[in-house]
Amino acid sequence: MTTTKPTYGTVLIKADAILDTLATTHGQTLTDIATATGFTRSTTLKILDTLLQLQYVEKNDHNKKYQIGSAFLKYSDAYLNTFSIVNLCHPDLLKLRDEFGETVHLGTMENDDLIYLDKFPGKKSITVMTSKIGVHAPLYATGMGKAILSTFGENHLSDYLANHPLKALTKTTVTNQRELQRQIAATQQNHLAYDNSERDEDVYCIATTITAHNKLFGAFSISIPSYRLTPENKAEMEKAILKTKQDIEAKLTYMRTEN
Repeated sequence: MTTTKPTYGTVLIKADAILDTLATTHGQTLTDIATATGFTRSTTLKILDTLLQLQYVEKNDHNKKYQIGSAFLKYSDAYLNTFSIVNLCHPDLLKLRDEFGETVHLGTMENDDLIYLDKFPGKKSITVMTSKIGVHAPLYATGMGKAILSTFGENHLSDYLANHPLKALTKTTVTNQRELQRQIAATQQNHLAYDNSERDEDVYCIATTITAHNKLFGAFSISIPSYRLTPENKAEMEKAILKTKQDIEAKLTYMRTEN
């Protein structure tokens, strides 16, 4: 039998319901708010008066409508000042790691290289990997790097290829520009990039980007020993990666819309 944790501060819960109602419109009257929340006009008015004093709510004296107030801006600024893509992605990437038990990485681009921002070690045994937080790796030789390259425009990609020789790091590293461009074009279509033991021997990676409002925030991947990869678990990981991408990008989109 599951025990429900008791909730305290019922006035705060009612205030939250009122604020949620106001957040979906450009202004509502007392009657509108009371109807939407199911509270009495008296209760609604008392809470609104307190929210007005604290500037969480503003009232238009002409049409008697209430709307969200300016006090929330200070909290918005505080959140944005402490925002990091690492913190934002942490719960989603931890969930992804736990779902498959395989290593998950988060990275982004720095000076035309991939830099590892976070790592969630797998719960299963894995071939030795060179990835560490803060370490750089070539974009062309990693799944996350190829995903990032798929966001480049034609001229940007041409400049990258002209200035970064495709040196072999393992026997399967892609060193042919046409083959790399073919893989990048495929990633642009299906939003998935692959690293077949191209930086670390016997490690297969599936990756995708994190973007919002045409801005690249980073990329993430699942790494699995090649011997443990099957067509079945590969398809499952691809589906889960795209779902995780969708969830993270939805949070980023919401943040940008609200601010």
